[in-house]
Amino acid sequence: MNGQRAIEIVGGGLAGLSLALALRRAGVAVTLFEAGHYPRHRVCGEFIAGLTDTTIEALGLGPMLGDAVPHCEVAWFLRGVDRPARVQRLPEPARGLSRFALDARIAAAFVALGGELCTGVRVVDLAPREGRVLATGRARRAGSEWIGLKCHVRDYVPVAGLELHLGRDAYAGCAMVEDGSINVCGLFRRRALSARGDHAYRLLPTYLRA
Repeated sequence: MNGQRAIEIVGGGLAGLSLALALRRAGVAVTLFEAGHYPRHRVCGEFIAGLTDTTIEALGLGPMLGDAVPHCEVAWFLRGVDRPARVQRLPEPARGLSRFALDARIAAAFVALGGELCTGVRVVDLAPREGRVLATGRARRAGSEWIGLKCHVRDYVPVAGLELHLGRDAYAGCAMVEDGSINVCGLFRRRALSARGDHAYRLLPTYLRA
């Protein structure tokens, strides 16, 4: 298109999606390959920090972030203490938005601009070549000592818009997202814990209690 080389992006997370959308807005032909499908849930804190209104307008993100929940403070908790050790005022509001919504919106905007989106396709050959961008993130390591878990909950009233709970070999965060639910997400060092089949929705409360 316009004498430009077509670009192939492997990986449809936020990095791959954002690059694909920006290239399409610049008139570049783009094909994006993603092993999963949209919408989908991801283990993520589900808030965006550091974006000013000027940046949102410049990047054309307004339609995607319109219902994001603005969070102006973050409360820090230490293990075993019910009251926050500190409540910090953020220089710019963080915007709470689920990956379920955000990824799907960016993907839809990319397709609406004429981008080619190939979901359910896992690219096996990841050899670098001209015109290809690998946005697959950090390679997963088998047998990692860490586990990431998340769920959305209701009927929980946070102390601040964002909460960060620091524990022993673990941390967990809470953030309200666009539908009024609270995203609870944590990174934990793996332990020998029993959770009736080790389903993720049963593992998270088990690790939080530990």
